[in-house]
This record gives sequence, C-alpha cells and structure tokens, in this order.
Amino acid sequence: LLHSSARVQKSCPHVQSLHHMTSSAIFRALPVTGDGNSVDKEYHFFLRDFTYASHGAQAIELATIFYKTTKVIKFEQELETLEFGTKLLASMLRDLLAKRKKIVVWKRGANDVWTISKKASPGNIVQIEDLLSYNDTVHNPCIASLSLCIPDNSSKNHSTQDHIGVCIMSTVSSTMVLYDNIDTANLALLESILVQHEVAECIVEWRNESDLSLVTTLPTSVVALDRDIHSLLRRQNICIAEPSSLGSAPGTEQIAAEFQNLTTLPSSISGNDTSSALQARADRFYNLHASTLLAGYSVLNYLQWWKQQSRHKTIDISTGDAGVILEYGSSVAEALSLFDHSTT
Repeated sequence: LLHSSARVQKSCPHVQSLHHMTSSAIFRALPVTGDGNSVDKEYHFFLRDFTYASHGAQAIELATIFYKTTKVIKFEQELETLEFGTKLLASMLRDLLAKRKKIVVWKRGANDVWTISKKASPGNIVQIEDLLSYNDTVHNPCIASLSLCIPDNSSKNHSTQDHIGVCIMSTVSSTMVLYDNIDTANLALLESILVQHEVAECIVEWRNESDLSLVTTLPTSVVALDRDIHSLLRRQNICIAEPSSLGSAPGTEQIAAEFQNLTTLPSSISGNDTSSALQARADRFYNLHASTLLAGYSVLNYLQWWKQQSRHKTIDISTGDAGVILEYGSSVAEALSLFDHSTT
C-alpha cells in the first residue's frame, strides 16, 4: 500500500527528486482537482519531527472545522500550512473517515526523503490504528465487494446473471462474511445487508463470465442495474472504491482453495475432527457461486492481502444467511425508504 518515490515522480513528472524537499513542495506537486483536493479526495498529512502538517485547501478546511478560524494558518513557500499535534490529528482522522474520505500520511526518512508511511480508507484503517483514539464511529469499519458476472451473449440483449456475489470484510477483526445468490431484483435485501454490517466502503466489479476479466464498458443490458447499485451506495453514504487493476481473476476452484488456506477452524474442533472439518469447509467454498467467490477475492486483492505478510494470517470466513437478514431486513429497508434522501 505504500507509494514509492518513483511512483510519485511518475505521477508528477516535474518533480525530479524527493530529496531535501519540504512537505509544502511535495503537496504542491501532487495532482489536484478543481477544488484543490488531491486525486480521489485523499487528505495528506505530513509528520514533521513532533507535529503534523496539512497544506493548501485541505489546511484551510481543517482549520475552519477544528479551530473555527483560519488565523492559525501559516504560509510556507506561499502555500497555506496548518500544524497540529497527534491528539488533534486523531480527531481529524475520525472526522474524515466518517465523511468517507481517504487518508495519506507522509514521513521524512533517511537523507530527508519523503515517503508515504500509512494509507487508509473508510473500510480499511489497519495502518492508522495507532493514530486513532478509538471510538464507536470507527471501531470496526467494514469493506464490501459486489461482484456480478456478465455472460458473453449479454450484449445481444440476452438476460445477464440475476444474482450478485456479496462479501463483507472487517480488516480490524480479520473476519469475512460471504452472501451467495443475492437476487438483483431485490436490491432492498442488498441494502439491508450493507446497512446492518455498517459498511463504510464498497467495491463494485463486473466481470466477463468466460475469462473472469474486468468489464470496463458495460453492455446496455446491465447499465440500469449498475446505476441502481451506485445510487444505493451513495444513498447510504458508502464510499465507492475503484476496482483493482487486475485483468483476469484466477479460476473459482483456485479461489476456493485460497479461502481454505486462509480460513480458521472453529476453536471447538480438534484432534481427529480437524481433517473432516477442513474438508467440509472446503466443500462449502467450492459450492459457492462464482460471483460470490470473486467478491471475496476482490476484497483481498483490493487490500493487497496477497502481497503482504498479512496473507499468512488466518481469516474467519463464514457464509451469511440472507434469509435471516430478510426476516427483519425488509422492515429496515421499508423504514429507510420513508426518509427523503435528498436532504440530510
């Protein structure tokens, strides 16, 4: 998850070196949008000895919210700069996560080279746990993935797959819940699942049924469904994450095998029961629909689980019972529909 100096230089070609640069110079070199925020609305914080700094429009915004004045703003190299301590940083991080913003923390290392030391998003706060003074609002955020497969003939107005694979994962507790065969005609059930798991961030991936590659241009047969899903996520204030740059995913049997390697056994199982329990758990994964396995794989790929030491950690993987959600989820969805979502 860490950016290298080469990557920063590639995205900012006029930056020749990160050596001996000030944090304001680094911030000024970042690609920005029209409102002064960096790409993907990332908020950047720079660790400078014993304090943190924020720059530009982000510094003005944070000063207005937490100091109720902009008089605390200084100028460094003609760029607005706000300095603050670790305690106030924790409050800022909680506020930004609640607003579904992404966070980047920089630090200066050997030879005064700036590197990104921590990154976080609403559904993945593992790297900034030490900076957060935990409270209920960010105690156990979840990230979700919705995966749908498109048959090769869908562009010819044939019906597309009518079930969504859903994965819910907590990076704090290393737990994953897989929901199989959620009907696309019942998005109220999907909404209930997301609400009850308090999902903060969600990935939506459409894949070709033949080679499981990501679909970048949707056929007309699924455009309306994609629009409804994204509308649902925005209504629930769920941050929509970009799918991974992965081309084709592994076969479903390989994904099921990976899940078997990652999952944990119930603590009550021991001795001779271990092999049979593993086999039963493996069979359960192999019996899941392809889109459900892909949803789980998508989350782990997004978190770069395969590239880090965390891949050697076990995950408590279970299958959720949509029927239980449905029993009281319909009333939740009905209550939600009573609100005018055009206002706060």
